[in-house]
Amino acid sequence: MKYKDFCMKNPLDALIYESFSEDTLLMIHMSDRKFYVGIVVNTSEIDEVNTANQTISLLPKLSGYREKDTLEVKSATQYNRSEDETIEIILKNENIVSATLFNQDRFDEFMQRRKADAAKEKTEKLQITQFLAKVEKLIEK
Repeated sequence: MKYKDFCMKNPLDALIYESFSEDTLLMIHMSDRKFYVGIVVNTSEIDEVNTANQTISLLPKLSGYREKDTLEVKSATQYNRSEDETIEIILKNENIVSATLFNQDRFDEFMQRRKADAAKEKTEKLQITQFLAKVEKLIEK
């Protein structure tokens, strides 16, 4: 059986294979709430018997984590391609919670919406607090 055909049996393996073969960015969320965005540069041999030891090697572009309570994405490290070319991260497939092909423009748009939503929420809370303070003053009179 060909490697590609074998990968197509498992959606995660198929996505890793697609990222690897097309040299596209992959975003991987790990069980410890960390995430990595990068190019897949290597994978361990895939077989049905030894699935627990399967790994992928990633050339990172971005990494970060999710907040414990809100699971909000927090970007921690951006890797400079020319300076950090030799940095590879080895990840065990069994620790991967989810993965998706990564689109920088969509990610930036998402983060901007999150910031705008947070600012709007903060403004609304302030307005409610100010309104309640006025109501309290009226009640005291």
